[in-house]
Amino acid sequence: MYNISSMYEAMVDGVIVEVTANRSSRWTAMAAWWLGRQQILNARTFWYGVAAHMTNGLTSEEQQAIQDQLLSDERAYLSAVTELPAIPDFVASTVDGWVNVPISDETLKARYQLAIQQFMNAKAREHGYDSLTTAVTYVGDKHATFAAEAAALKDWRSDVWVYSLAELEKVIAKQRPIPTVAEFLTELPAFTWPEVKSVEA
Repeated sequence: MYNISSMYEAMVDGVIVEVTANRSSRWTAMAAWWLGRQQILNARTFWYGVAAHMTNGLTSEEQQAIQDQLLSDERAYLSAVTELPAIPDFVASTVDGWVNVPISDETLKARYQLAIQQFMNAKAREHGYDSLTTAVTYVGDKHATFAAEAAALKDWRSDVWVYSLAELEKVIAKQRPIPTVAEFLTELPAFTWPEVKSVEA
């Protein structure tokens, strides 16, 4: 269990619980800003990413109250962060060690699924799409490049989730060791951007 004399540990635990559940609150945003400033667990970028994402989801009044207290480099995260960041393996394992109870199957799956979704979003952003969800809306588009890329990403998304869900069930059933998130992402089906030939007039 974490130590009462080091209450940052309880703050870390609380923020991780909210990130895993994909929930936002003023308290969590403020705690994450503080954790980032203190560089707790050497995860400054992660804490600031969480803080910015959650701050952006608050009411305009709450956002302003927080922004008024931010340093200039901290404010930059508000426009740079577009999604909730995945929990770093070191942070997750540290928190699990503090709590000292078996992690639930739901929490385990949620951590991986968050990282997988962000992994796929990052791939879509390589070609200028806001996210994978945005990219696949171009399926059937009149422009050949958009249509081809969207179709390829959509098929890849299916392959990724089929593989991921099957492997996570093996982890839960103790049929394979629990991999780190980073290790698991390297196992996912590879994606290759399609080559679209220009149509000559």
